[in-house]
Amino acid sequence: MGLLNIHSYDLSDSIMNSGPTLTPSTNDVTAVDMSYRFSPFISLQGLYGINLLDDKSRGREPLRDRAWKMQVRANNRDSSLAFSGSFYKTGVDYVSLGAPGLVNDRKGYDFSGSWRASNRLSLSSGFSGYHNNVRGVALSRLLNDNMSLGAVYLLSPATQLMLNHFRTGFQTLGAGPFPTENRTWNTSVTLNHAFKGWNFNTSWFASEFRDYTGISPELSTQSTSFNLSRTFRNQSTLSLGHNANISENLRTGILSVNHFSSMNWSIYVIPDRLIALVGISQNQSKNVPFVDSVNDLVNLSFAYRIWRNHALGFGWTWNSSDDHVNPQNSFKDRTFTTNYNTRF
Repeated sequence: MGLLNIHSYDLSDSIMNSGPTLTPSTNDVTAVDMSYRFSPFISLQGLYGINLLDDKSRGREPLRDRAWKMQVRANNRDSSLAFSGSFYKTGVDYVSLGAPGLVNDRKGYDFSGSWRASNRLSLSSGFSGYHNNVRGVALSRLLNDNMSLGAVYLLSPATQLMLNHFRTGFQTLGAGPFPTENRTWNTSVTLNHAFKGWNFNTSWFASEFRDYTGISPELSTQSTSFNLSRTFRNQSTLSLGHNANISENLRTGILSVNHFSSMNWSIYVIPDRLIALVGISQNQSKNVPFVDSVNDLVNLSFAYRIWRNHALGFGWTWNSSDDHVNPQNSFKDRTFTTNYNTRF
């Protein structure tokens, strides 16, 4: 069992220009935290708090309210199976200046579970949601619900496959100037693999946003990435990457396509003395009929350590952009830079 009290206050002269929403105030929060373990594998925790927010400059009565949360945790003997569930409520006038991340006017739940099925496979899931307007008066009510599913599978000690799916939704009930009813789905697949000094990573991500009020645009997005890297014995590092992104406005059918490829190589020409950095990239963007361009960038730079904490650097950059929609915006540019760095 634990007891917590937080007293917060604003100095009277800390706010130069007070207003309807910005005034000096004092805040007291008192909370009691209680926990009980039924067995080595099951425990119950409860939190109850009350607050007092006094805003003298408004000439109003101090705001008083309460918040509570109940949580249960359970797991088996080897913790391969675990569960956590909680219910909570924060009052409309529950304000804690010492916890700015705390949101008032909410009542909700949060459940999560995990299962290590074997040395190779692990599964997880989660469900949560909340609604505002906890007093139940004739105001609009916003409802939120979330669901997550995840899996991690070891194909081999050096190869890991991860799958994740997430869904979230918002809906407004009752009278209100801004109706809300939408849902978002996110799905991702990631593969990590290491072989003979190389590290390979590839991922696929898909997202879809649906708005059932007909107000906001509905979007569908797919992204794919490939990354390959290796560090050699002389401490030079090579990395290659390609990312593709396709986004579609489901109401208009307009597609936005972007491809980005890059190569970066750091080479220690003289160990602990001279390093060379080579970077090459290309970015292609297309959103017919608004955008259709290709940008190429080449960067070569050197850094030479003259003596301890002193280095001299110089570099060369070539930048080319071809705009197929507005040719007047196309350009080619070359720059040369030098710099001196010191550290005390």
